[in-house]
Amino acid sequence: MPNRWRLALSPASFPEVLSLQQQVKVEQAGRTVDFDAVLDVSPDMITLVGMAFSQRVFTLQYDGRQLQETRSPMLPREVQAGDVLSDLQLALWPAESVRTGLPEGWALVDSDSNRVLSQGDTIRTSISYSSTPRWSGTISLNNQQYNYRLTVRSAVQR
Repeated sequence: MPNRWRLALSPASFPEVLSLQQQVKVEQAGRTVDFDAVLDVSPDMITLVGMAFSQRVFTLQYDGRQLQETRSPMLPREVQAGDVLSDLQLALWPAESVRTGLPEGWALVDSDSNRVLSQGDTIRTSISYSSTPRWSGTISLNNQQYNYRLTVRSAVQR
């Protein structure tokens, strides 16, 4: 999405070391894109690897300062790894960390099973969670600003 605001929180702002296996579905304008992902978070680095048809379609690494992305030509251009990472941070990072990364005039309301991101009086993104901790089940993210839905099913890798 051109000129899209992205959340860019440091890896150290996440309170745990975490490795997740994920199934991701992106729905927009009647089109659905499915891929598998592995999200690794450590205090020094966030790594997100996307796979489709047993092939790597993107790798994203973020150290809190520099975002490095490699992508396959088979990945639809509408799917931007940086957008997926921003959405995952919005959904998974602690609310107080997310709030520090929001532009002026934006607000985050957080409860046990839902999150709502607003700009002024306009809801931009709503998120619902199937379980606690939030990364252990299904996350449904509905972005009203850019008209897409992201469904992420996660399992912790041991």
